[in-house]
Amino acid sequence: MFDARRLLVTVLALVAVTAAGTIGYRVIEGASWGDAVFMTVITLSTVGYGEVVSLSPAGRLFTIALIGVGMTFVFAAITVWVKVIFEGELERALGRRRVKRVLRKISDHFIVCGYGRFGRSLAEELSRKGERFVVIDASATLPAHVVGFNADATDEQTLREAGVDRARALLAALPSDADNVYITLTAKELNPKIFVVSRCEQESGEGRLRRAGADRVVAPYAIGGHRMVELALNPALPVVVDVDDLVAASGREHMTVAEISIGAGSVLEGATLASGELMRSYGALAIGIIGEDGRLQVGVPPQLRLEGGNVLVVFGTERAIEAMARASRPTLAADDVARTPAAPENRAWRSPRPSAFRV
Repeated sequence: MFDARRLLVTVLALVAVTAAGTIGYRVIEGASWGDAVFMTVITLSTVGYGEVVSLSPAGRLFTIALIGVGMTFVFAAITVWVKVIFEGELERALGRRRVKRVLRKISDHFIVCGYGRFGRSLAEELSRKGERFVVIDASATLPAHVVGFNADATDEQTLREAGVDRARALLAALPSDADNVYITLTAKELNPKIFVVSRCEQESGEGRLRRAGADRVVAPYAIGGHRMVELALNPALPVVVDVDDLVAASGREHMTVAEISIGAGSVLEGATLASGELMRSYGALAIGIIGEDGRLQVGVPPQLRLEGGNVLVVFGTERAIEAMARASRPTLAADDVARTPAAPENRAWRSPRPSAFRV
């Protein structure tokens, strides 16, 4: 970053040394003001044009002292100027090289595009859950504990450097819908299997983002508006909460929301929610079901009988959801539920990972 104070101090120091040298030659040798300034400048710059003023023994001693003191200030000033002017660029370049070396060795990570207020909250949540992620932002100053670099997230080469071909998911959090559409298109072109969640600012942008390939679209202001209206409509209630509030308020890493795909012939096929058997058997709460159009229907009718192909949204501990993921596998015998690994098709459920990697 540009440090004006340090530059000002060095400039004032050089002006003071030059003034002292000029006055010294004027007093000691009786030189004119022009000759005194010239002698001081060529002495400090070590140009060595030769003496324009005949120096007495006192004048030569003064010159030696001026060289010693003056050159100290000159070299200090040069060091400060170079550091102030080039340090930021050099540091960013070296930091990006370190990040690139790390990204070449990892996979199954998250890419967060944008580090504004919304992007920071995404990074904090990923860090809290122990997920590996990299942040891309054109200008934001990234904290030391966040792995990322300053670049244009809409650029194809930038996404390649971030490891989009090996990433698990991409979160497009830029404030511009057009930029998020372009990021989504580019990411899906480079890695058709990557899961893309995009921020949407304009109501008209949701359709474009979905057509561009976004798997999920989030409208922060629409969600916030819904939340405020709910609070206003229910002033008598002590608190109005949703599932995200429960996750955030728990502060516990093992509480999560996940999608469970019901496999044909699985233990969960044919189960209903009327008897509360999901909560009793697994300790998880069913909060919604995703329809064929990909939209979430909040609230599952108790009489609904689960069928193969249904996608159930549940909230609970990681252990409970892991058990449900195992039970949802197709043609799974009940006796094998406890010892069968989680179904690979339930990609929404992931075991916790080590904390975000360091450079």
